[in-house]
Amino acid sequence: MHDLGTLAGGTYAVVGSLQSPGAGASLNNRGQVIGTSNLAGDLIHHPFLWDDGALTDLGTLGGNNGEAWWINNEGEIVGRADLPGSQVHHAFLWKDGKMIDLGAAPGQPCSTAIDINSRGQIIIDTGICGVGGGPGMLWENGKLYDLNTLISSNPGLAVGDVSFINDRGEIAATGVLANGDQHAILLVPCDEEHSELKGCDDDPREAVTETPARPAQTAQASAAAATNANLSRAEMMIRFRSMMVRRYRKLARLPQQ
Repeated sequence: MHDLGTLAGGTYAVVGSLQSPGAGASLNNRGQVIGTSNLAGDLIHHPFLWDDGALTDLGTLGGNNGEAWWINNEGEIVGRADLPGSQVHHAFLWKDGKMIDLGAAPGQPCSTAIDINSRGQIIIDTGICGVGGGPGMLWENGKLYDLNTLISSNPGLAVGDVSFINDRGEIAATGVLANGDQHAILLVPCDEEHSELKGCDDDPREAVTETPARPAQTAQASAAAATNANLSRAEMMIRFRSMMVRRYRKLARLPQQ
C-alpha cells in the first residue's frame, strides 16, 4: 500500500474528483493516478497526477480550485478548473505538462470534462455552475461540438448528462424526453467502423463557435420553460437538470429493438 500524500501541505486528498471520489478512470494502465488534493490551509484544492512516486500539481485555469476526473492510457487528463475570480469553471485537458481550456457551450458559463478516450476525444457536461442544464458536448482536435446538433431523425429527445466515451467514439449518455422521462442512450458516430448503421448520411456538421460566457438563466426562467408543452431541446435539458437539482462527425442512434 502506497500513501500518495497531499499537495503543498494539504490535509485531505482523494483519488478522482471531490464530487465523485474514485469515480471514472483514476488509474491508467501505466500506473499513473489522478486525484484532487487540498493545499495548505485546506481552503482551496487542485488536481494532481501521481506518477512513479512523484506528485504533480496540475494547477488551474487562473482561479483557486480544480478537479481531475479521468486519465487515459496516454497520460492525458481531463476535469474542470476555475477561471480567474473563481466564479466559473471550465473543462480542461492536461497534456504535455500544459492545461488547456476547452471552453463551454454558448451561453453556458460552466463546463466539466467527464471522460477522454485513446483518440483524445473528450465528452463534456455544460450549464449553469452548480446546476447544469447545458447541452452535452464533444471536444476533438481543438473544436467543440454540441451533441444535440449531431443527432439525426430523433425529434423530441435531448442529450442530457454524458457519461462515457469508448475508443470507437461511442458515447453513453442520458436522453431526456419532452415529458421529463429519462432514457439511457448510446450515440454512435457515422464512420467507417459503423458504416452499416442506418440513419447515417454525408451531411457535415460544424463546430460550435466558442463565445464568452453569458449570465446564467434564472430559476424562474427555467420553470417557465418547463411549462411549455412544446419544449426545445435546451429547455428539456434545463427541466431535467432542475428535476435532478443540481464530433466532429455526425451521430446516429442505434435502431430501437
